[in-house]
Amino acid sequence: MDDNKKKLIDECRRVEENSLYTAASHFKAASLAKFGQYFLGAIPIILGGIGGWQYLSDPKLAAPENVFWAGLLTILAGISGSLLSFLNLSKVHIEHGKAGNEFKICENDARRAHKIYSGDEEYETFKQRVERIAGKYDELIESHTLPSDFCYWLAKRAIKRGEYKTRADEDDPAS
Repeated sequence: MDDNKKKLIDECRRVEENSLYTAASHFKAASLAKFGQYFLGAIPIILGGIGGWQYLSDPKLAAPENVFWAGLLTILAGISGSLLSFLNLSKVHIEHGKAGNEFKICENDARRAHKIYSGDEEYETFKQRVERIAGKYDELIESHTLPSDFCYWLAKRAIKRGEYKTRADEDDPAS
């Protein structure tokens, strides 16, 4: 194998690894957003339910301090519901999930390029393939908001534990 083709294979491996970490970070961000949506979504329901309980809110049945607590819980329910609406975690979850899928496709394309096509394709054809894949990766980086450092840290830990490996990866000594 000539040196130029080796450089293209190395570039494919870099794109594959970068795509893996970026995809995993987006998947972690999507998971956190979904958890936050469920958690923050439950708070106004619970607080509103407790605040509306007749033994807290009805002045005829409740002690005066309980009416105060009912009002406070109802206000907190409204605030947390407004916060949930402002954060729009449902949209964040969908956007990060979609971005994770797009980076995963890029990862798969780069892996196929260096493991399958590099051996059979002529240099110029392989070079065009690598340039297309690298260009796609660059477009994805430009078009998506990157997840937080915390999501990257979570993704890195998951990757190191092997959570993103397949059985095919385990059977392949080059992985």
